[in-house]
Amino acid sequence: MSKPEEKKMSRRTYLQVAGGTVVGLAVGGALGYLAKPPEVRTVISTLTETVTVTGTAPPPPPPPALGKTEILIGGTLPLSGVAAGDAARFQHGMQMAVDKVNAEGGILGAKLKLVLYDDGFDPSKIASLYEVLITKDKVDLLVPSYGAPMTFPALAQAEKYDKIMVAGYTASQELSQKYGGRYYFSIDTQPSPNYSVWFYKGMSDFLWDFDKWNYKTDIPKPTKIAILNENQFWGIEQHKIWKPMVESQGWEVVVDEFVEMGQVEFSDILTKIRVNKPDVIFVEFFYFRAVMFVKQMYEQRVNANFVAISESGTGYDWCDPEKGVGPGLGNGIITFAYVPKTYHAGASDYLRTKSQELYGSKPGFLEAAGFAQVEVIGEAVKRAGSVSSDALRKTLLSEKFDTCYTAAKFDNEGTNTLFRPPVGQWINGDIEIVYPVDAATSKPVYPYSPTA
Repeated sequence: MSKPEEKKMSRRTYLQVAGGTVVGLAVGGALGYLAKPPEVRTVISTLTETVTVTGTAPPPPPPPALGKTEILIGGTLPLSGVAAGDAARFQHGMQMAVDKVNAEGGILGAKLKLVLYDDGFDPSKIASLYEVLITKDKVDLLVPSYGAPMTFPALAQAEKYDKIMVAGYTASQELSQKYGGRYYFSIDTQPSPNYSVWFYKGMSDFLWDFDKWNYKTDIPKPTKIAILNENQFWGIEQHKIWKPMVESQGWEVVVDEFVEMGQVEFSDILTKIRVNKPDVIFVEFFYFRAVMFVKQMYEQRVNANFVAISESGTGYDWCDPEKGVGPGLGNGIITFAYVPKTYHAGASDYLRTKSQELYGSKPGFLEAAGFAQVEVIGEAVKRAGSVSSDALRKTLLSEKFDTCYTAAKFDNEGTNTLFRPPVGQWINGDIEIVYPVDAATSKPVYPYSPTA
């Protein structure tokens, strides 16, 4: 009998960072919180374990069905700058999904690998970075950066080189109309006729249906509303659809303001809110900006009976005193239950467990959106049996996918006909479903009463 083969095996996890740019996130390690990436050229290489294995050498693996050993997924994120904390959560979601797929054997014999660059939340950098991803890194599929203004120039490159992009978070009607169904598939964008149903209209319907759930005789039905939007594709599109809708419904819009991409100071807007005394303050800002807004709102003693902030549900550290606004300011904010606690399809339960294990927190929408992108990409490649854009396009347009936060069935514009999250509210540090009433996991808590 031949002597068993003995060899040493090392398991290694690495993250390579060059000049603030994250390149080639290797599969196999959970990343730390990247709110402030290193600013100097650094290579981190950590030897985590060395073990001795005794036994017969295994047979060589069969050749991959795809004819390649890796499927490269490329994109950018604002890993530095004002949106770095948001980007880190998005990145965590993608990496958890990649690690899960690879631990289960990959896709048709090929492992997934992320190739991400830091775009600094600067749209002017996007085109050149995606050109590098496609022409130099030779990525197979694309994922977007954070928000529609960052995604538009990336899709111009996707069209130029015939690459498919799958988005779990970036939603824009204009993006879908120009690139959807050919190069762009968005898990969280609804078809045009229903575009505002899940978002603004869901919240305004909830608040306008006050008599259906009100249990306090001393709180009048809200009728005056302040609307605050991002001055970019998503905010402008929604505003165009939603403002006339709520006015016809009976709301009186007393404040109507937009903010710019880099804006983090809101004194002028808060003064207008104080003067006009709305019953509802409705905010559609990026998560990082929403955190700053709520803190400034409290500092300047501006309040309303109901404060609805869509993006407060995108990160589960909203009520954390260090990473979010803290429980005193965070509880009572109305949002969306983007990852409803009653939803268990796709890898939703795995994501909840893994996020708690790795980051000590339930996943918010940013983690779920990042995870869902990889879920759909992996499943589409598996069903298509190819990474070719033609094969993937055909599969994405014809089949249904279950993700960690919603089912997805794409129409001809690449929008999801099945996405409609319920209205939620931060109650005791958790997001409870409060509307529709028949799906609620808790009664609403009101009026909004912030404390330090």
